[in-house]
Amino acid sequence: YVMENFKHLPEPFRIRVIEPVKRTTRTYREEAIIKSGMNPFLLDSEDVFIDLLTDSGTGAVTQSMQAAMMRGDEAYSGSRSYYALAESVKNIFGYQYTIPTHQGRGAEQIYIPVLIKKREQEKGLDRSKMVAFSNYFFDTTQGHSQINGCTVRNVYIKEA
Repeated sequence: YVMENFKHLPEPFRIRVIEPVKRTTRTYREEAIIKSGMNPFLLDSEDVFIDLLTDSGTGAVTQSMQAAMMRGDEAYSGSRSYYALAESVKNIFGYQYTIPTHQGRGAEQIYIPVLIKKREQEKGLDRSKMVAFSNYFFDTTQGHSQINGCTVRNVYIKEA
């Protein structure tokens, strides 16, 4: 077989940093979900085989990423690491300015108020009358929207 003939090529790297996970049965997982009241925040992490909830750096890292962490400049301001990131963002996206954040919730705290203010200025909307809809907001997204005066509505089917 020639690699080009495969519909989905494997990722071109080997993962070097790993964590063993407990294999469970579908029945076990369903019972755990029901026991948690269908609330993923109440699941024990050891009962989760594939984590689709957290964004807290729980994924594997490549050896290059691991090495970069050891070489990183951790200075509070003006670090080489920041300038390398800013240059990459500029080259890829064309953005002149970069504000790095530690996680999505940190970014939300910056961009949600900006988006709401932009709607007020451009559309003449009153933030107390703005409503954002989702099939289910992540808790921090909902919180950041609400503390900035926007009403949120989770719209989902009864079976969910």
